[in-house]
Amino acid sequence: MELGKLDHIGVAVSDMEAAIKNYEKTLGGKVRSRHPNHNDEVDAAFVMIGDTAIEFLASTKEGTVMDRFLKKRGEGLHHLAYQVPDIHKAVKIMIEEGLEPLDEEPRPGIQGELIFFFHPKSTNGALIELVEAKPE
Repeated sequence: MELGKLDHIGVAVSDMEAAIKNYEKTLGGKVRSRHPNHNDEVDAAFVMIGDTAIEFLASTKEGTVMDRFLKKRGEGLHHLAYQVPDIHKAVKIMIEEGLEPLDEEPRPGIQGELIFFFHPKSTNGALIELVEAKPE
């Protein structure tokens, strides 16, 4: 299965405002979109650094996936997201190739796209997200 280009890099952060301010000041980042309290679990912001999107993810509630991630691993790389033209086909092929899914089916993402995650233990320690952009 050939993946498309890198869609974004997910980074777990403890303090969203501090992370945005740091990337704006030190790397010239520009906030593309903000999604506070998505699904009552995560504050997300997409910050552009050149042509690359960085998705900052901060927990908004104790006990959520992001809260547990931050408590266990701290701030840092959370996932790599790749574009695919047909997420259902890509998921099927990648599971057949031996990758372990984290999701049961593709699901809506923060920006209205379809997303799907694969477990890091089947991808050499990197959480991989597939992204199929919604039609414009």
